[in-house]
Amino acid sequence: MKKILVFLVLNLMFWSSGNSKEMLSIEEYYKQNKKTDPATLVYIGNRCSALFLLNHDLLQITDKEIAESYMRASSKTSFFAGEVLMLEFGHTQDQAIKSSFENVLKMRELYQKDAENNYIKTGKYMMGSYLEEDVVHCQKFYKLVDDWIHNKLN
Repeated sequence: MKKILVFLVLNLMFWSSGNSKEMLSIEEYYKQNKKTDPATLVYIGNRCSALFLLNHDLLQITDKEIAESYMRASSKTSFFAGEVLMLEFGHTQDQAIKSSFENVLKMRELYQKDAENNYIKTGKYMMGSYLEEDVVHCQKFYKLVDDWIHNKLN
């Protein structure tokens, strides 16, 4: 009986830790938060910046051109988050930059943990996990941010 109990406990621990992820998917986050809320825009800007930064880091050796496009996307989405912090929350430029930078680095670490866990399970960093879906959401978000930046400059 003890052997069965130990076996069940170990299996539960393995499966619960094996299926855990560091963050909610962006899709799940959107279900719980209003997409147009300034706090949501800042959060998603930072999340996308972190994910684009991770993609840059993963690709910088194998495909420098695509890696650089991810770095530009990371910079623009982080810039957007900072702009919202200044316009909607009254942050100074220094406060906005510091806040975005710190959050992006923390979020990137969480994404990296999930990407590494997914790689161990599947041989792919993002494919087949919520990370793959987050990339799609972030690409759409980036298009909106890029259009916003373009309109702001013209």
